[in-house]
Amino acid sequence: MTMRYGKLLLLGVLAGSLLAPVQGDAASKRKKKETANTTQKATPKPTPYDKLFKGKKNVSHAKGLISAHKIEEKIYLEIPNELFGRDFLVDSYIDRTSDVGALAPGQRVASSKRLRIDRTDSLVLFRLPQYNVYAKGGDANIERALRASQIGAITQAFPIEALNNDSTAVVFDATSYFLGSNKDILNMKGVSFGEGFFIYDNEYLKDRSKFDKVAAFNSSIAVSSEIGVRLTVAFPFGILSDKPEVSAGLVTTLTLLPEEKMAVREADPRIGTAYVPYTSFGEKGSKEGYFAGRWKLIPQDPEAIKQGRISEPVEPITIYLDTLFTESWANAVRQGIEKWNPAFEKAGFRNAIRVEPYPADSSFHADDPLISCVTFSASTASAISLRRLSDPRTGEILSIRMTVPRDFANFARHEAVYSIANADRRYAAYYLSDEAVCDVLTARVMQRMALGLGLAPNLAGSAAYSTEQLRDPEFTQKNGFTASVTDDILFNYAARPGDRERGVVTVLNKPGIYDEFAIQWLYTPLAEKEKETLDRWLSEKAGDPRFFYGKPNGITYAVDPRAQQGDLGSDIISTMNQEIENLKFVIANAPEWLKDDNIPETYKELFPDFIFLRIYDHVNYLRNYIGGIYQDEPRAGNTLPTNRPVPRKVQKQALKTVLELCDDMSWMDANRELTHLGGPNSNLSTLTYQSMPILYLMSRISRMALSVEKSDDPYTQEEALSDMADYIFSEVKQGKTLSSVRKIFAGQYVALLISGSPVLKANLTKAKSKGKAFAGTTDELFPEWTEAVQSLAQLRYRTASAAELLSDDLMAIGAETTGMEPTRAIYYYAPKNIEPVYFNKLKETRGYIQQAMN
Repeated sequence: MTMRYGKLLLLGVLAGSLLAPVQGDAASKRKKKETANTTQKATPKPTPYDKLFKGKKNVSHAKGLISAHKIEEKIYLEIPNELFGRDFLVDSYIDRTSDVGALAPGQRVASSKRLRIDRTDSLVLFRLPQYNVYAKGGDANIERALRASQIGAITQAFPIEALNNDSTAVVFDATSYFLGSNKDILNMKGVSFGEGFFIYDNEYLKDRSKFDKVAAFNSSIAVSSEIGVRLTVAFPFGILSDKPEVSAGLVTTLTLLPEEKMAVREADPRIGTAYVPYTSFGEKGSKEGYFAGRWKLIPQDPEAIKQGRISEPVEPITIYLDTLFTESWANAVRQGIEKWNPAFEKAGFRNAIRVEPYPADSSFHADDPLISCVTFSASTASAISLRRLSDPRTGEILSIRMTVPRDFANFARHEAVYSIANADRRYAAYYLSDEAVCDVLTARVMQRMALGLGLAPNLAGSAAYSTEQLRDPEFTQKNGFTASVTDDILFNYAARPGDRERGVVTVLNKPGIYDEFAIQWLYTPLAEKEKETLDRWLSEKAGDPRFFYGKPNGITYAVDPRAQQGDLGSDIISTMNQEIENLKFVIANAPEWLKDDNIPETYKELFPDFIFLRIYDHVNYLRNYIGGIYQDEPRAGNTLPTNRPVPRKVQKQALKTVLELCDDMSWMDANRELTHLGGPNSNLSTLTYQSMPILYLMSRISRMALSVEKSDDPYTQEEALSDMADYIFSEVKQGKTLSSVRKIFAGQYVALLISGSPVLKANLTKAKSKGKAFAGTTDELFPEWTEAVQSLAQLRYRTASAAELLSDDLMAIGAETTGMEPTRAIYYYAPKNIEPVYFNKLKETRGYIQQAMN
């Protein structure tokens, strides 16, 4: 048995040794097969998300809280599920252009839009939320009722293309929203296009447009494209046939609004601030109101504020400065911004504004819409633009973007030479020193920063001081020469030769007393009785011209002459006379400044035209006193009436001053070398006689009715016409022949009388159709009135650009254009028919004409 078991054991060992290699091969094969199966299972099929990008050309991705993808000529957005139901802000602006005379870099090209983004199982919905609607006092029942009754209108719906790979976000094709054909991002209707002109319509040229790139930031995305656009330009008398076509870089941003809203402050029409409207509902009905626009400044030490001391803010207003600026320009920009810090100290904040250079950190992106910065633009524009991004729910200013163009010196030269070259000889030249340019740069940045801080233009600021104060060195160094820099006046043109050397300020150098008060009113933290305190502050300033808020004029027949852009001083007759002296100096000396062949011919050719326009501006300031109305904000406890006619004596003096100016304009032709800059037949005085000032005085006659009706001692239309007739026909009364200039005025005067009487106008048309001459008229005596007006409009069109007027465009800073703006109409008001006055004056004029012809 032992032998047998031993043999069996030996055979088993031998068999095992022979089978081992065979079993090893089999195991190896099984292992390879299992590995292959495992590898095959580890390579999943492409998801719908992957398929969006796979095999596509020109694909770029921008990852952020919201992601954007550019796939060839399509734009896809990727929005996390957690953000649906939140509010976003859409903003679009120009960052480059083929024609800066039409569109300027930095210019906003559509009003900011608030969007609420929702989704269904298959769609992403862009909604327009209901405007700010609140329950008064936070009433819970009214809040529930408002929520139940509100639904935002759907503006666009997008099919969901895919979920991302972890199903936390959805992706959809948003191309149609970012095309220039979408009015949300490109709608320039009503935007200024040179002085006296505006864009009537814009047409998107799809075949000349393309997407460039996408970018993503912490809370926003940006889509850049190049668009072709055809502009229709209009002026008060019609639409121009010429339709300029422009290529422009368009940047559209989509920004998530803060989940936590800023504490609001109620705006007040007695002080100029940015604002957003709202409606509150209570048991007794609804009420319209406005939240003031401002930055969210919170003191680090609230107790210090309560005790009347100052504190640094938790988060200061930080403005980043482009490193492309030269050192001198960077310092000028910095000074223009930081000049507002002393005003914030009076509001309780130390170092409220900080200016820092662009960080070298790669995480910094100047294109982020929530980053505030001042950028340098290598464009041929000359005007500084500012865009303000604000939360439409609360008025919180989220960021600002200021753009300074390379050719800003052109702006400084153009504005200064016609205003103060005689008093500040640094500007009596074509080539300005860097110091002279930087002084204007600081002043302009300071003005733009006022808008960036939430102040609105106060057009009465420059009317606060007398001529004596404007020429006082101590006064101007302490107070500047305007109560508010938002009045958009840069130069003290009341100054005379030698004043600057005595210490008189000639270039805007500090915020005014009104500006300091406005910052205090906007930003001072008030823990208790906020509304009562703010109201008391305003009531204490009532009646003080330094704190009067002059809104832009709305009703043409009720102009408040204190609120005019560009005027200076409480005695504008005095400042106009000084401006005329400056223009005489310019006429005498400018040809010597322009002899260099490197100076552009267009600048030389238009130089005389701008002299005319400066005179026109001053005549316009004066004529608005004729029939003008001082308009004060109605308020309980205010003893001033809401509407006060300009005193009769002042109206009469304004008309007399303009007529005296008309008496002899030959000084405009004193230097033939200058008038020849505009062509060999150029004659500045003739252009002035034909286009104004008589013409522009006459247009005020039909707008005097409200002033006449509200005055106890009115300056009537009949008396104003008599004063004009006495001047025009003074030669005839002396037995002399009408001079060629007086014939121009007489023609304009008769045209006014006829146009003011529909019956006479109809009879004249009937008489002409029968070949009869109107009594005593000749073509030489009565040139066409409308042609003169149109020639003036055409002159303004060729001597101004959209960039130069960008500061006047409310869209450029994101301001509201309704609500607290001035009254645009007086309902049910019908002026008294003064056709008999025109008729009697026409009969009187016929006698003068017959006497002149004899």
